[in-house]
Amino acid sequence: MLELHIGRLRFCFGFSFFLLLAVVCRWQAGSMLLLSFLAILLHEIGHLLAMLLTKTAVKFINFTAFGVHIVRSAVQFVPPLRLVVVYLAGPTVNLLLALLFLGSSREGMAVYFGAVNLLLGLLHLLPAGSLDGACALREALSFLLPGRWVKPVAGLTSLAVLLGLVPVMGGLAGKISPTAMLLWVYLLVATFREY
Repeated sequence: MLELHIGRLRFCFGFSFFLLLAVVCRWQAGSMLLLSFLAILLHEIGHLLAMLLTKTAVKFINFTAFGVHIVRSAVQFVPPLRLVVVYLAGPTVNLLLALLFLGSSREGMAVYFGAVNLLLGLLHLLPAGSLDGACALREALSFLLPGRWVKPVAGLTSLAVLLGLVPVMGGLAGKISPTAMLLWVYLLVATFREY
């Protein structure tokens, strides 16, 4: 693992990140994947800006083949509603970018970038596994409910949303794509692991 320190921020780059980057550079659709990486990076910058605005301490930023993850310091107490803002900042950035790019262009890479941001924003709003929507839901519930009720209510909400997605996925396309089904199974397993 490669570590880089800029001020008080620590950036960690795993081997898998560089491997994925090498594959992207060799692939014919490299520009599309680079735009996808840009959407992911802007998503994480949204979280980072929200963390700075809410004065939430950042422990480190980890780059892997599965994305960029910002890890906050466990030492500092952060009120639940501030964390809801932090968790929803990434998807909000993606949805605003989707609105901007899909609303201003009808062709080319701008539409692709808008579509990637739309999918990334909506995906991360799902209350499943450790996605932003699930983390925001748990924090909001911890503000509204007694502690012992947070995990069961969040888990049941996650399962209800995931089960409700099956007919939606099939209804939109007429059939469920293998990619969507794999993503759904991954989110279901991640949800069971989380709760």
